[in-house]
Amino acid sequence: MWMMIAIIGAQPLFAAPLWEGPPPTSYELGTTQGYITPDILTVHQKETLNAVFPVGSGGMRVGDVLRLEDPLFHGIRVAKWALLTTDPSECTPIQEGGNSFALITAQTTGSATLSVVRSTASLDIHDYATTDIMVVEGVLEQGDEIVVTIGDVREGADCGFQTPPRSFHEVPWRGWVWDEEEQTFSRLHSDPVWSVYYRQEATSLHVVLPSMAMDGEKVRLKVAVLDEFGNAVESFSGVIQIEQAWGGEEYIMTSLDGGWHDFELTAKTGVVRVTAVSGELEATSNPMLVTEEAPPWRVYWGDIHAHHGHSVLLEDGTLFDENIYYGRDVVGLDVTSESMKGRPIEIDGKTVYAELVDNCNEHTVPGSFVSLLGFEWTALDHGHNNVYYDDCEGQLGHMGITSLAEEGGLWWWLDQQRESQGTDAVAIPHASLYTGFDWFRSSRVDPTANLEWRRVVEIYSAWGNSMEPSTEEGSVPRGLTEGVRASFVASSDNHLGW
Repeated sequence: MWMMIAIIGAQPLFAAPLWEGPPPTSYELGTTQGYITPDILTVHQKETLNAVFPVGSGGMRVGDVLRLEDPLFHGIRVAKWALLTTDPSECTPIQEGGNSFALITAQTTGSATLSVVRSTASLDIHDYATTDIMVVEGVLEQGDEIVVTIGDVREGADCGFQTPPRSFHEVPWRGWVWDEEEQTFSRLHSDPVWSVYYRQEATSLHVVLPSMAMDGEKVRLKVAVLDEFGNAVESFSGVIQIEQAWGGEEYIMTSLDGGWHDFELTAKTGVVRVTAVSGELEATSNPMLVTEEAPPWRVYWGDIHAHHGHSVLLEDGTLFDENIYYGRDVVGLDVTSESMKGRPIEIDGKTVYAELVDNCNEHTVPGSFVSLLGFEWTALDHGHNNVYYDDCEGQLGHMGITSLAEEGGLWWWLDQQRESQGTDAVAIPHASLYTGFDWFRSSRVDPTANLEWRRVVEIYSAWGNSMEPSTEEGSVPRGLTEGVRASFVASSDNHLGW
């Protein structure tokens, strides 16, 4: 029979088609395999997961601990969407655009009493956090099971686990076992993993053409089928048809396509748009300018200010980056960049940045796609600046320096990158009306630095519009009236990993 859990207030010990829905991934506690169920959740709703850990041959005695680490998404915890608590009175309904509390409990089939202790009560998404399940009375023998319920709704529906609004695949829930006698932690042999899938109902089409082409040139028309949150509906099956003016080509999409398909069209002179239809869904592409002569410049599109992605380790040992997959393959961007925050903000930031360097090297294809390397630099008196390198060699800078020019400051850092790596960069004041208030003031103090590094200013992001008519120091119009000259960029500052 199940033993009731005791929640105590003790402190923890230490502060083919890619997404076919594989069977639950197993892992080991001792020598026995375990599992997590369900291992496939749905985006943006309250869910319940049960992680089942059969006890291995060594058993578990008083003081032994099973530790689970909050899942990480390139430097943040799952707390971005779901905060875990052992107190059911803290449970909250699902939050739109925010996070809610979920109840985590544990129980066992064995003759033991367990405690569940959270390592932190912090709401900071950048704080490392764990849950310790400790044997406080009795013994667990081989074959007994520990069941950790994440999003336990027995105390009410609000205690469920809030899933992200975007789909992530094969997210590890890393674990360790503490042996009180040996005074050591051992990693579980393999991590429990779970996935968050798109909504099954397709609500829109996303249709993308290049912005410029030459008459007669073969161009790509990308059509993606999206759910209400913008996720590719990877299981979608149905006919996608291009309008008759462009040949009326039909394509039967199946789950093997992953929710998107590329058509090949021949460009015709003029400013053109193409419409695609699938059942009741219809969408028209962006405009494409087609000229008889080759254009001297081409217009490309990207979102170069996104945070907190996720990578999947494939069977061949390579990392598959979901941010790049979504930007390049689903919505047809030419450039993406996950501009992580500078040191030391992100959890395990060195590992995250190493992945971004690998992305820059492995996914950048000349003439086709750029995975731009960059990071976000912040200082108390100088706002937020996004740094983007012109190669894949630039290093991750440190946040928190209060001067741009002093040793350790941003200009100093970029000089060092140029001297040591041969790497150039641009530094873009981010949301200047809200965070980059000195962007033109410091330019007046050191106009050379502005011309050298600050050639662009961000006029729009999730923070809002920095072009609003304003006399405040961060507004772009005021900077222009003060004599600063810069190009403009708009980006999302999306913190959802795409």
